[in-house]
Amino acid sequence: MRTLRSERGEEQAVAARRTESADAREIDALLGPPAGSVFGRVNVIHLLERANLAVTLAGEGGEVVGHASFLDHPIGGLVDPAHWEPYMQKHFQAGTLTPLNTLFLHLFVAQPGFAPDSVREILRAVFHAVPELHFICLLSPHLHPLDPVLEEVFEPLQTHQDAPPCVALISYRHQYCPRLHVRQGREEDHDELLHIVSEQSTELEEILGGYSLATLLEEQDPQHQTAVCESGGAAVGFMSVSADVELEVLDQSFDLSAFGGLYRPSPDPHPAPLPDNPTEPAADQGGGVEDEGGEDGQQAAPEASSLQPNVFCVQMFVMDKEHETRSLDFLPYVFKLFPDRDLCVIAVPRRAPEGPLLQGFQRVPPRPGCTPHQELYLFHRTGLLRSFLVRRAVGADRAAVCDLVAGVTGHRSLLDDLDMFLQARRDPEGVPLEALVAQVEGQVVGVVILRDEEDVEFLRAHYGVESFVYFSQHATREHGRLRHLRLLPLFQHLTPHLLRDVLRLAHKTCLYLRTYPPLHPAQQVGDPSVPLVTGGPTAPGQGRGDAKKVPVGAQGSRWLWACQLHPSSTSAPPQLHLSTPQPEASPYRLHSLSSSSYCMVPLAPRRQVVYPLGELGHNAPSWRIMQQQEAFAVRFLSRKLTLEPKVVLNTRVVVVGASLTALAFLEVLALCPHLRFTSLTLVSPHGFPDNRIHGDAHFLSTSCPPSRCSDSALLAVRSVVAVVTGRMVALQRAEKWVVLSGGGRVPYDHLIIATGLQHQVPCPTGAPLGGPQTEDLQTEDLQSPQTEDPQSPQTEDPQSPQTEDPQSPQTGDLHPQTGDPQSPQTGDPQPLPGGPPPNLLTLTDQRDCDAARDLVCLELLETGGNAVVYGGGLDLYTCVETLLALGVPGSRIHLVLAPPGPAPAPCCFGDPEVGRAVDGALRGAGVPVHRDCVLARMDTDRRSGRITSLSFSTRGAPLHLPCGVLFNFSGEGVDRDVFRSVHGASLVFDGRLVVDAHNFLTADPAVRAAGPLTKFSRRYRAERWAHACYSSREVGRALAAAMLALLDPTVEPPPGRPDPDHLIPEYSQPRVRGGRLPGGFHYLHVSKPSPLPPVQPPPSALPLFQPPPPPQQGAAVVTGSVDEGNYFRIHLDRYQKVDALTCLSLEPLPLSNYLCLYGRHQLLLNQLLARSQDGPTPDLYRFFREPWSLALFHDRFPDLEQEIQQGLESLPLTDEDPTTVTELIRQLAAGRPDLRGGDPALYLRERFARSHARAALRTSALNYLSFNRSQLPGYMPRGPL
Repeated sequence: MRTLRSERGEEQAVAARRTESADAREIDALLGPPAGSVFGRVNVIHLLERANLAVTLAGEGGEVVGHASFLDHPIGGLVDPAHWEPYMQKHFQAGTLTPLNTLFLHLFVAQPGFAPDSVREILRAVFHAVPELHFICLLSPHLHPLDPVLEEVFEPLQTHQDAPPCVALISYRHQYCPRLHVRQGREEDHDELLHIVSEQSTELEEILGGYSLATLLEEQDPQHQTAVCESGGAAVGFMSVSADVELEVLDQSFDLSAFGGLYRPSPDPHPAPLPDNPTEPAADQGGGVEDEGGEDGQQAAPEASSLQPNVFCVQMFVMDKEHETRSLDFLPYVFKLFPDRDLCVIAVPRRAPEGPLLQGFQRVPPRPGCTPHQELYLFHRTGLLRSFLVRRAVGADRAAVCDLVAGVTGHRSLLDDLDMFLQARRDPEGVPLEALVAQVEGQVVGVVILRDEEDVEFLRAHYGVESFVYFSQHATREHGRLRHLRLLPLFQHLTPHLLRDVLRLAHKTCLYLRTYPPLHPAQQVGDPSVPLVTGGPTAPGQGRGDAKKVPVGAQGSRWLWACQLHPSSTSAPPQLHLSTPQPEASPYRLHSLSSSSYCMVPLAPRRQVVYPLGELGHNAPSWRIMQQQEAFAVRFLSRKLTLEPKVVLNTRVVVVGASLTALAFLEVLALCPHLRFTSLTLVSPHGFPDNRIHGDAHFLSTSCPPSRCSDSALLAVRSVVAVVTGRMVALQRAEKWVVLSGGGRVPYDHLIIATGLQHQVPCPTGAPLGGPQTEDLQTEDLQSPQTEDPQSPQTEDPQSPQTEDPQSPQTGDLHPQTGDPQSPQTGDPQPLPGGPPPNLLTLTDQRDCDAARDLVCLELLETGGNAVVYGGGLDLYTCVETLLALGVPGSRIHLVLAPPGPAPAPCCFGDPEVGRAVDGALRGAGVPVHRDCVLARMDTDRRSGRITSLSFSTRGAPLHLPCGVLFNFSGEGVDRDVFRSVHGASLVFDGRLVVDAHNFLTADPAVRAAGPLTKFSRRYRAERWAHACYSSREVGRALAAAMLALLDPTVEPPPGRPDPDHLIPEYSQPRVRGGRLPGGFHYLHVSKPSPLPPVQPPPSALPLFQPPPPPQQGAAVVTGSVDEGNYFRIHLDRYQKVDALTCLSLEPLPLSNYLCLYGRHQLLLNQLLARSQDGPTPDLYRFFREPWSLALFHDRFPDLEQEIQQGLESLPLTDEDPTTVTELIRQLAAGRPDLRGGDPALYLRERFARSHARAALRTSALNYLSFNRSQLPGYMPRGPL
């Protein structure tokens, strides 16, 4: 914080920050006649929505001390924002003012007395935050006496004779944050630089090696130079550069083919011209994508013997923190030291933050076969060019644009849109188009085409756009959709400025970029940015030819089209190559939409209300909101986001498993608006789950929409996460490698294991089948999370992995040494010889379900064999229903139920009535049901290896079944490869992978785990609670919050929890199960988190008298019946809140609506309990289709509840009585003496009716309905209120 001094000598500590919408009221209160005389009438909210940069000085208590808003054009009414540059050049001496280096002041206000210091502090902060900014102008048509405060900090702008009457002032960078003077380093600079170096000694120790600051200053020669920057005569920064670069070593670890291996292609170089006094500092230029050429699609590196190096490196760089935003001032000087070198590289530790210097460089991706310990950044001399002009395209630009995009996939569409703009300014649908080109030194280097966004209401209703803008302040015509963007990668660092100018020239304030899924899976190709290695790391001195290619498919997740132009091919036409767009691009390749999106923020999809259109009639929302569109992800940019930088994180985060927990974790990271992760990797056997489910392939209950991520959210994740298809088979903690099936390795800095639980391949017990087995029937597979619950009282030392022995028999049915399932009779592994038979189907995801559907349709229906469905759980019944729907007769489907485990498992339906309905449906379909069966023998054909018959041990006679296909849903358990990996890495495994309750840490601080795979450490003494008891999505979001607290430098550490080592966290979201059940029933069960059932002791240990279980507290409201297919049951807890609901219907269910009922008080449900007690209970399906209920189903209703709760806790009852409603309730609960035996409820109702809180509550409700009027039109009268 900095201290301001008022004219009266008062002092005020302030901090400069970006203005928030919540500051508008305080800013409006500071407006007065002086501000109005210069800036005119100001609508603060409207101005904040359009300001490119708004800065607020906040006091220690958060109050607004001063504020200023800056835009990229003069105050309105004086000149068109798109044409201010020629206007300024015509009437003023402003030849150096460009849209890149100039902003205009539109408002300044401050508290009385602090205005002089406030305006100086704000200008200093603005010049400090925007390195390319050099001028701030005040151009106003209001000819009133200027505020003396502004006269002190602005100078008159020199005008020509024909200048219009207006206020024209200018302020220069050098007055507040001057460019630093850079000179050659001298030995006498050592003492001044030593204190700066000492502050960063930890980071520099690894880089410097045997060098020291004194050595670098003393031993200078033409190949090794140093530079020092000065501020006020004092040294504030140091850079050591060297032309001696080991190109072979860099080429072994990094993909340098896009830059010719860092060699100059001609022995007689002609470097790009360098301006003597560049107006703007250098900035980032983009990066490289692998070039085409050679057998593996890469351009071979030139021979070092024939070509000269074209690069120098930064050996050491330190900068005083107060001047670090001027780090780029070094670059013009150091490039002059090496006039024959066009490239500058710098290597930094991977976890080092991207400072202002690195933000001007581009990151070079590592080679697929290497795992360097540092990140390599590169800068090209062309990035120092100062002229960058964006203008509307004209007919003469078509030839240049055609050459620019030649060979690019989709170039024909771009040229067609350009032709339509040049001819009619509209597309074939009549929507206005805009085409703009970017020029440098008169050459076209980029093209942008956008169209008006006509689906604004759809985007507003389906995506979280309103988290960034107020729609009421933006006209419909001011929204645009980005269709094409092509930019030479040498100017990629100017992409934010390009889009900012596009918004200004096209008169837009909001810009949207849609990302659609790939047309075919083949478009998802390997992502070379994912480092995979085989064997050990490449030793120094070995060429890249020694590294072997890894035969592991890297499924690309960034699936926009990109092109590759062969740099050495001049006569041949450009070669096309389908590639995964990466953040980097070659100098010979265009910078496309995929890499321009980094400066845009991702929009989270919103949960939608399922509208009962029949009941709503004319009160239904507009068709613009209800229209069905293909799922797409959206990125967004508004004017106020154009100067908001992102935090770049190069930390390698690897997620193993594509479970719902893992996807929720990745979704939070991918949708962080202020972060840009460059190395997020998902390791999964099948990549991302496929949400495109065939209507007849619902074999798993996880096909139910509540059990899946939304399509739009999944697309947003896929656009930033690289995918490696493979299975984790080992974990090397020392080297931080995940070893994959096939020998590939994925390096990580942070590893997330979230594989969940899978149905295990059954292993026959081999038990004799000569007689009946009457007791002690057990399953031979991995037990479900409900049945594995160790009760050992031993304590655990969190630092000692041996306290919970991974080799103890408590690892379920896994063999203690191999991790294989073991027989309950012998304890020895009984693996299937030769692997699982081809007709044994263990389904884990939708790809398995699609394969099972094909097998049933192509083989089972043709051959007429039996389908045996074996195991337990809800998936059995959804599988049977799917088989019936595919046409398999019920008599050929055998449902074989395994016996329960040692813990009494509850009914898988959560309601006995549902079980009764399903049993009746199975009998009606003729499906035989066999209970308490254990697989004893599996007979297979010797030639084909297919199962021919199955034998089961039962409580009676053995069961023998011929088998055409076996659907296996045996008890869920930990995957064998996952168990071997964590067991071999000495991670604590006690039936499940042991984690810390709050940070999700395993025994390794670099490895975290979450989901049903895990259990809490024993020190919490909560053996019956685990992640399996909670919502997987909520657990994944909590894991993401824990990771962001570690990785995000903008996140403050969470407040300390009371006794965190002995309390498990609280999760509030419900558990959801559902699917299609036999009989054509649509089933949904929502319940609160509940502990795992206790392990039942053997019968000999049971007491003679067992007390009955405690009665369930609360009340239940039930309508309909399972026989009629309209069963609906809601259970209320003792506080009359919904804690469970069960639906069984022959009609499809509005699932997202019913999920909103959980946790709601019955009064919010239109006094449901009173209605059920006073008379016949209405049909709940019809009850929740009535228009009154739609407000409950809206995704912003929880925000209304929170706002009302805050009002009840803060607003006083009256002006005379400061007591709040919440405090009054506590007093009545404690027994208020002045009540004198009256009815507390009546007394509370009377006081509330006269309180301020009632009026505030009513206002909040009306504002909620008015703000969401487009989605809730039935609540508000048409027209203004």
